[in-house]
Amino acid sequence: MPVVTLHHFTNPLWIADAGGWETRGTVDRFEAFVRFCAKEFGAEVDWWCTVNEPEVFAFRGWSEGIWPPGVRDNSRALVVIANQLEAHGRAYRVLHAEDKTDADGDGIAARVGFAKHRVQLEPLRAWHPLDRLQAFLEDRVFNRAVEEAVVDGTIDLSIPGARGVKRTLPELKGALDWYGLNYYTRWMVRSLASDPHVARPGSPRNDLDWELWPGGLEHAIVAAARLGCPVLVTENGVADAKDAIRPAALLAFVEATHAAIARGVDVRGYLHWSLMDNFEWADGFHGRFGLYAVDFEDPARPRTRRRSAEVLARLARANAITDAARAAVDGAWERG
Repeated sequence: MPVVTLHHFTNPLWIADAGGWETRGTVDRFEAFVRFCAKEFGAEVDWWCTVNEPEVFAFRGWSEGIWPPGVRDNSRALVVIANQLEAHGRAYRVLHAEDKTDADGDGIAARVGFAKHRVQLEPLRAWHPLDRLQAFLEDRVFNRAVEEAVVDGTIDLSIPGARGVKRTLPELKGALDWYGLNYYTRWMVRSLASDPHVARPGSPRNDLDWELWPGGLEHAIVAAARLGCPVLVTENGVADAKDAIRPAALLAFVEATHAAIARGVDVRGYLHWSLMDNFEWADGFHGRFGLYAVDFEDPARPRTRRRSAEVLARLARANAITDAARAAVDGAWERG
């Protein structure tokens, strides 16, 4: 069965020209769009993801200013997160009201969640009070406030020096059938620095210089499960153009997922990012996450299957860590 995401960062130009996600009008228009999709595609879709990473979308575009619209204003970033959360709550109610067809025959016509980038934030210098404080404050707004909003229906977002946003929305309370977990790395937080998020010193890195920490997926799954609903890993992968570390990392990620299941978490599935190399937002075509390589200089050339695709295929067929899957991996992996 497909998992259909209704908003993943990009907007029609006419939405952007009308103010984008800073305006409540966009929330209204998104609700109408969701209603259309539920009626048009409900017979084929049961698993719906309303919005993807509202916190990443807002901070990249309205705080760091590296994505459109290129704004650097934390107050406006918080408004965008709040509007996307409100849009999720409305979409949740619409999908349950309009999608009445059980496409996969399991007795449930619509399962609705959102995708959350759950990154672990740790102080780079554990002894430094400002690093500890900044890591705490960032975790509060980036992770906990977004998660708590869909539990109690209250949006409560704040950053020192910015205008906070607080709304109580009945349609948002309990509006989560499953938690979509996107996991890639952890951020070591350093205060008073131009780049406040860095990789752990000495750690293995991917092509985007993100720390590779497969063991952190277990921590992220367990943290997501605290909301009381099943977890679906909606994104997980490695930027690795040479496919040198991805095969072993896949084994480690699957082991971390099984470890979370062994701890009692209801994990419904695992979706890899991505099937093919693609355009990775501000990183352009540099981050190669695909199980299949794409030659962007010659789009007519066929996609090239990477070794990691075979590893994941063997894991999926067996639904377990197998000797055959291990045999497809050269070398060892440092499991953090």
